[in-house]
Amino acid sequence: MVDTDRGITLGARAWTFRYKGGLQIRESKYDHYSKVEQFVLNSPNSPELLQDAWDWLYQRIGTPYNYRGCFGIATNLMLTNPKAMDCSHAIFAATWLGADFPLLSTRPSNLPWRITPQALLGSRGLVYVPTLP
Repeated sequence: MVDTDRGITLGARAWTFRYKGGLQIRESKYDHYSKVEQFVLNSPNSPELLQDAWDWLYQRIGTPYNYRGCFGIATNLMLTNPKAMDCSHAIFAATWLGADFPLLSTRPSNLPWRITPQALLGSRGLVYVPTLP
């Protein structure tokens, strides 16, 4: 998640030389993306729901990064660290558990640590917001 007013991001990432891994707040000035797309929640209450999701994630700063889960997705093995999160798991959990607005199915077989960025992008719960170049 990005707070453009404060120039920070809140999310789960792998370890880097600048930041320790896991769920952390990071300065967005160090992010170098080739493409940035903005989305809102498909709800008239999107600002409030996004704030609830942000607050839920913020309370979990320091949660370790789920390296095992990423390896499990890459190898199609059922591996995870249930006390850790990767980026997609963090967004899915924050919108579901923090904002009560699940982006994907919450059936037990839809394991949160198996969710990929592509799965989130396909969610009908997200609406793309075109930005100026």
